[in-house]
Amino acid sequence: TELLMKIVTMNCGVLDQLEHNVGSDGLWNEGTMSYHYYALLPMMQIADMTHRLGMNIHEHPKLKAMIVGPLHAAYPNGQFPAINDSDRTNVSMFNGAFEWARKTYGLALDTSLPKESEALRDVGLAVLRRGEGTNAVCAFLDFGPHGGGHGHYDKLNLMLYANGREWLLDPGRLSYSHKEYKTWVKTTAAHNTVTLGGETQAATT
Repeated sequence: TELLMKIVTMNCGVLDQLEHNVGSDGLWNEGTMSYHYYALLPMMQIADMTHRLGMNIHEHPKLKAMIVGPLHAAYPNGQFPAINDSDRTNVSMFNGAFEWARKTYGLALDTSLPKESEALRDVGLAVLRRGEGTNAVCAFLDFGPHGGGHGHYDKLNLMLYANGREWLLDPGRLSYSHKEYKTWVKTTAAHNTVTLGGETQAATT
């Protein structure tokens, strides 16, 4: 019990990370859905464990926001753009989290994808949406924080979905041991954005 409480309340512990690493848009600050998933899974497990000790981490608004946040960062077909060090994944990877929320909170979440344009201000994504079904068009513009060690040098990177598929894409990540992880996929030239003098952008916010 003492060790579990330490994990929850220590500096950089669970509560500290929920407060400082999750934005108002419910997304993990590294700006990648893969790492959002890696963070959310242990958060839910710790919420279950500590609930048996009388704690209510599962009621933390940032934890609830983490569960629905990814719905706002997806194309109309449920695919995520592979922003920063992310793999090519789909909203379905969070089905387990949606089911956990149903059991934990006793209600079914609205897991439908948004149809309106929006700004996810803390993670720094402008999402432009128009049309539905086969006519759906969606563009992402990355303007936010660098994303720490998993960030790419890609301010104003444009990603585009139309006619049922992605047309302008982010390269995502390679294996971290691959030499082109640092020499290509993280560079500005590998993204649909601007650069000055052929140089890679700085890691700015």
